[in-house]
Amino acid sequence: MPVTKYLEGKNSHPNEVAEIAIAFFGTNEQACFMEKFIPEGAKIPVPKAANFEKFLSNEVKHLWAVYDGAINNKIVGFILISDIFHPNALGVGMNVDHAKKGLMRQAWEEIEPHFSEVSVTLPLNGYTSCRNRAANAFMLGIGFALMREQLDFMREPSNHYSYEQ
Repeated sequence: MPVTKYLEGKNSHPNEVAEIAIAFFGTNEQACFMEKFIPEGAKIPVPKAANFEKFLSNEVKHLWAVYDGAINNKIVGFILISDIFHPNALGVGMNVDHAKKGLMRQAWEEIEPHFSEVSVTLPLNGYTSCRNRAANAFMLGIGFALMREQLDFMREPSNHYSYEQ
C-alpha cells in the first residue's frame, strides 16, 4: 500500500493540504515538535496551521502527503521541495505521534524513483540544524551527501546536504 500521494496542483487538493497543516500545527505540542530545531526567523507565524497551509499552497514546487496506512490512511507527514530559504530545498516533516516509525524513509523510497515523472529538478539541497541528530542521520541515510558542516542559517549552526540520483 502506498504511503505517499503527490499533490500536483496543490490548490486542487485543499483538504489534503489543510490536513498536513493541522497534523503539524493543530496543537501547541505538535507545533513545538515541528519547530524544535527551526531558527526563530524561519518559524511559521501565528496562526501556525493557517499560515503553513498558505505556504504549502503558494510557495512549494512539489508536495507529497505521507500517510500512515495502519490508522485509516491518516496524513501524518509531508515531503516538499521549495525555493524558500535555499534553492531547490527539500523539506520533510512528521507528526510527533508518528515519528521514528520509518514512515519518512519509506515515503522517500516510494517517491524518489518517480522524480522525472513529476519534473523534479536535481540537485536537491537539504539544510538541517546540527542539533537535530535524527534529521542529519535521515539525510545521509537516504543518499544525500554532506556538503558543508556548521554553516550559519539564521544564527543556527546547520549542515548542508545535496542529492543527485
